[in-house]
Amino acid sequence: MVAKDDGVSCVEGPVLADVYPKEEDSDSSSSFPDKTKSPPDDPGEKKEKTMDMYKKTRRPRKKKQFINVSMGCPHYEPLDKVGFRFHPVNDGRFENSCPPPMVRQRAAQMYLYYLARPLINKSHPGNSIPWAPISPPGQSTLDSYLNRLHHSCLMFTVNPWQLTEKQLKDLNFPRPHLQESGRAVLYNLKHRFISIAPSAEERNCSRCGCIFNIYNNSGPCRYHSARLSAGSEYPCCQRSSPYDSCCSALNHVSNDIDPENLRGFVNTWEEGNGKMGVYSLDAEMVYTTKGMEVAAVTLVDAHCNVVYETLIVPENPVLDYNTRHSHLKNSDFIHVTTRLKDVQEELLNYLGRSTILVGHSVHHDLLSLHMIHNTVVDTSIVFPHPAGQNCLRSLKGLKEEYIRQQQDDCYTRLKCTSDAINTMRLILLKVFLQNNGYHI
Repeated sequence: MVAKDDGVSCVEGPVLADVYPKEEDSDSSSSFPDKTKSPPDDPGEKKEKTMDMYKKTRRPRKKKQFINVSMGCPHYEPLDKVGFRFHPVNDGRFENSCPPPMVRQRAAQMYLYYLARPLINKSHPGNSIPWAPISPPGQSTLDSYLNRLHHSCLMFTVNPWQLTEKQLKDLNFPRPHLQESGRAVLYNLKHRFISIAPSAEERNCSRCGCIFNIYNNSGPCRYHSARLSAGSEYPCCQRSSPYDSCCSALNHVSNDIDPENLRGFVNTWEEGNGKMGVYSLDAEMVYTTKGMEVAAVTLVDAHCNVVYETLIVPENPVLDYNTRHSHLKNSDFIHVTTRLKDVQEELLNYLGRSTILVGHSVHHDLLSLHMIHNTVVDTSIVFPHPAGQNCLRSLKGLKEEYIRQQQDDCYTRLKCTSDAINTMRLILLKVFLQNNGYHI
């Protein structure tokens, strides 16, 4: 403390007179101006003055940017690129101002602007689709994002979503037999989404529900083309009785699995030559005399480009091509000579120890292809059903909620191609939004 001649004590350093200068024409001996006459007692007024001084002296703020930390490399992009601003979930403004339906709507809208691209068909006039988002010349919005996304970065991001060994067994993925090579085992035969054959010669009809003999499959099959939903009437004919059917067929068909006859499987972990990467797989099945067999398969890379696509001749005579779901007809197989073994050899060139396989309920596809793979990401698990684990969301429902591009089906040769591309888009959506702080 330093004492002055007038007897007033003060603290070393800047005094109040430096902040509130004294006017020369004032009659008062106070060190404050005439307009105030006293120090501001109101905390709000003092805070406003402090903020005004801060705004005059602070640096101008730069444009808001984000960084993809989980990708391992600094990729900056402005958040307001598409004309509206998204706040991360960690920032309370986005979470508190938007209800959950609006969050999903904005997430899907953001995906359409940043990632979604149409499936370009070279045979289509103009090689473009008018509803495609604006992108740099010669490069789509999805390509511009994926050019910076290396396979190793994508694999590191989707690694937490890989199914564990316990999940693979619980979901009835084909697992290798411990003693016999080339044989697969199913560990959860009581799962509700799998149908087991009653015996080696008997099957459950997947349409009418009756039990028939595979060597004496004669007699009409009467059924409803649509399943009974939450209501009491069938959507196909608005009838309530399961016996008052609206459709009929000459033979019964079955999708039962004989767990004692799972032979001829190839293990990608041991025989695969595939390198590090992420691929999406989807297959279409038809009904034969021995059950369901694969008839078409598509493999898509992380850029949503088709790397392998083919039709397959079933090993047994076809009873029904399941056209309503597979979009396959008898005329499609006139010049097809590809067999299941040829497809297995070709897929082993892409799948291996370091390959992550993406699919929607892909255990059905692996069973029909007679393949065993360990590193799997299933979109039916990544996007869980609100009702719990006992229900699974359909790929069509996920597509309508998050992607909303119905026009893609018109430009694909096979339905499995469209499904494989949409499955990869769902994973890219999950990766893109999670890297930027959004959770769906």
